Amino acid sequence: MNAFHIYYQKERDIPKFDLINLLVQVASIKFWKKNQGPIHLYCNENHLESLKLWGIDKLYDSINLNCLQDIPYSEHLEKYWSFCKIHAIKKISESYKEFVVLDTDLWIQEPINIDNKFQFIGYHEEDVIDDLKNPYLHPETFLKSTESSLIDWSMNPINCAFLYLNSSHLVDEWYKWVLRTIELNKNEPIFNLSADTIFIEQRLLSAIAYTLKMKVGKLIPNIYLPHITSDHLGSEWEPKIGFNLENQYLTWNIKHVWGLKKSYKEPEIRNMVISTVISSLDTFIEDWRNSCEDLIYQIEKIQAKTLKELEQILQTEK
Repeated sequence: MNAFHIYYQKERDIPKFDLINLLVQVASIKFWKKNQGPIHLYCNENHLESLKLWGIDKLYDSINLNCLQDIPYSEHLEKYWSFCKIHAIKKISESYKEFVVLDTDLWIQEPINIDNKFQFIGYHEEDVIDDLKNPYLHPETFLKSTESSLIDWSMNPINCAFLYLNSSHLVDEWYKWVLRTIELNKNEPIFNLSADTIFIEQRLLSAIAYTLKMKVGKLIPNIYLPHITSDHLGSEWEPKIGFNLENQYLTWNIKHVWGLKKSYKEPEIRNMVISTVISSLDTFIEDWRNSCEDLIYQIEKIQAKTLKELEQILQTEK
């Protein structure tokens, strides 16, 4: 199964702690190639230059620079950053009947079975409860009521950190509605919680798939509750993560850094992410270190400083 990473890097230089994200990207590449098949990259020049510094570009089976160089609505990407992903998916669907798109911060440790009877498989459902902490606004916030009425919104949004797509018709319809939404709202103020870009990706895709009576699946059955603050114990999920043996395996097998990237200033989070990625790679991927020695060296320096910070915190607390 061919998989794709899609990444648009706005700034040429990246913050020091973002090297952790590059390590995670290595894990995403390595595990897919080991377990599932080829993996390709759609990106812009800035991201490719960042990868070249560490030799990560050589890990991909192919790299496409053209698609995201002249992307429509490029002046609105701060508001609609997920449009880069959607635009690339439209191009990919013109050449591949079925494919997977992985976020660069997600890796899957052991092989998974992908049922090609589904036209769309996502990561998991998300709740649309009306709450100030929930980014899912009413569809008529973004579409005219006459247009919104053409879509069945009764299906929950589905997180798109993992996407299996097996229908060019679904992708075409999704892309059409995304363009319409952007055109209607591009000059409106940006909503909090990335509500604009989440709508065109996770809300629209699942609703359109349901409207078209497509067969839709999820990697894990848990529903994420965006309005619940994480306690790192799984309380923001329904049912709670690991509610039976099968779910424990599924949620262990799929690793997603996601919101933790915003908390790298906290040494506990940095240490947890670095330790988890390195442990995962050391356990399952033989000789993975040989392909990114310079990156590992820098990551180990970050981790050493992080452990010193944690020691100082412990001493202070005593």
